[in-house]
Amino acid sequence: RLIDAAGGKGVRVGGAVVSSKHANFIVAEPGAAAADVVALIRQIQALVERTSHMHARARERFDAAGGAGVLGLA
Repeated sequence: RLIDAAGGKGVRVGGAVVSSKHANFIVAEPGAAAADVVALIRQIQALVERTSHMHARARERFDAAGGAGVLGLA
């Protein structure tokens, strides 16, 4: 909810994007670099901290369904 409230849905860095359906998921599209995912996590964490003064921590889970990676933020 914090990511959604902060306007984080759809935020993108390279091939990594915050899901527009579930804001606590990062989708690594084909061709995305690990650096894209890490940079997006840091950007979203900063966004949440600025808007809610709370820290969003990354919760790792990789789902290779369809060839895309998914990383949840909690």
